[in-house]
Amino acid sequence: METLLSYGVTYLITNNSTLATLAAAVYGLLLKQSAKRLSVRAILLCQSPEYSLTQSDIDEFLCSSSTRANREWTCTRTSIDEHYEGPAMRAVQISLEHESMLYDDSLRELPIRDLCNKLVGLHMFKEHRFRIVPEQASEGLDDVSRTFGSCLVLMHLRDIYERCSGNDSDDERYSDDDIFHLLRRFTNEYGVYIKSLSDEKVLEILGPIADPRFGRILNELSNGMRRGL
Repeated sequence: METLLSYGVTYLITNNSTLATLAAAVYGLLLKQSAKRLSVRAILLCQSPEYSLTQSDIDEFLCSSSTRANREWTCTRTSIDEHYEGPAMRAVQISLEHESMLYDDSLRELPIRDLCNKLVGLHMFKEHRFRIVPEQASEGLDDVSRTFGSCLVLMHLRDIYERCSGNDSDDERYSDDDIFHLLRRFTNEYGVYIKSLSDEKVLEILGPIADPRFGRILNELSNGMRRGL
């Protein structure tokens, strides 16, 4: 309706149907972009020999990891990366879309952080063992992708540290050197997302860091990335 109105107004002003059509098309495109819902892309790294999860399964997983009754994020795409070469048995590209928040909403960081809290960690769901990470960083990343990637990477670093330090249940305890090398391997892969974050932004995402050992390791990793090591 808005596009048709734009056509009519332009035609009345210019008496030019071609110009009116062009103006209506541009207006329609801008209207569509402004209504674009918040979405992120990620990679599901599966450690199970066979992969059979569907979009509906991903939706079910998101619901199972949520404390809310309603589902805020929906999986809109899954695609197995046939060219993946890495430690996982399968890499699956997934796209997740928020049910109501728009892409350019000023409050979009809040649901992104909430989503990262659901995705972080090593998961077991329907006989599939997997970890979800951000896609490989590139020059074309927009603000939403950078926000999602930085939040998820920082939360993964904390999760890996807690698992390796024995802070969670009966997890095996590693030495400080072993933990540092594990976290450095992870930052070698995804550290570009957090390389330029200020200390204040890190604290904003993670909250107060209660474990001083994790704080020291995180600072050492950050300093190493800034020096290009």
